[in-house]
Formats: sequence, C-alpha cells, structure tokens
Amino acid sequence: MTHNEPQIRVGAGAVIINEEGKVFLAKRGKNVKLDAGLWETPGGGVEFGETMAEALKREVMEEHGVVVEVGEMLDVVEYIDKEKGEHHVSPAFVCKIAEDTPQIMEPDKCEEIGWFSWVDVQKLSLSPFAAKDLAGFRRRYPNSIVS
Repeated sequence: MTHNEPQIRVGAGAVIINEEGKVFLAKRGKNVKLDAGLWETPGGGVEFGETMAEALKREVMEEHGVVVEVGEMLDVVEYIDKEKGEHHVSPAFVCKIAEDTPQIMEPDKCEEIGWFSWVDVQKLSLSPFAAKDLAGFRRRYPNSIVS
C-alpha cells in the first residue's frame, strides 16, 4: 500500500473526568497535521494486535505521563475526508487517572493542557473528535461535568 492510498485508521479517545467533575483536555500544537490549535480529548491510533483499551493506556502515558483506568465505551466517532483520503474510526471511552499528574510529554504535538468545567469547555475551540466525544458523554451522563 502506498502512502497516498486511502485507508481506514482505528483510534481510541479518552474522556477523562476527575473527582471534581472536570474534563481533561489537551491543545494540539500548531505544527501537527490534524486539528492544529484545537482542544482534544487524549488518545490516538490502535496498533496491530493491541486492544483499544491497551492503545488508550499507551497513548495517554506517552502523551501525558499518566496511567488511566479505561471504563465503558461511550460512542464511536468517525471522521471522513475523501479529498485527503482519510477515514478515522475512534471509539471514545470514559476514563479516570489512576496514577500521577498529567503533563505535556510531547511538546511538538501538544502545547497546553488543563481541567475544564462544562461552561469552560463550551468556550474552547474543540477538535471534531473532542466535540463528539464530549457530546456523547453529556448524553450519557448529563450531570457529571460541573458547570
């Protein structure tokens, strides 16, 4: 398969909520290929032979240096750009941090992180994945993210 050939990529996203009911988000760096400068839920691609939960644990550790517990699946988000030959399928999971404090481990990919109330989230420029992940969370748990 050539690099220009369209393909479907599988990923997994983490909607991480803390004990105060705030959601953890990361702002994409200006030089990344997809969704530069937008806020996102952590996650990334699933590697061959890896479960989605394993991929999430690996990606969140690589990106933010924390161990997460992966809970239930919320929804499946798809992103299709036929002109670019991109098709991404990404289930979102409810997660919580089990160990450590999030930090920026890949400064070329992420320029800022934070915990946000639902009111604050609505003021951010979210990636399409994050917007759909959070909408799925709000449908399932309408009172879980603090105002």
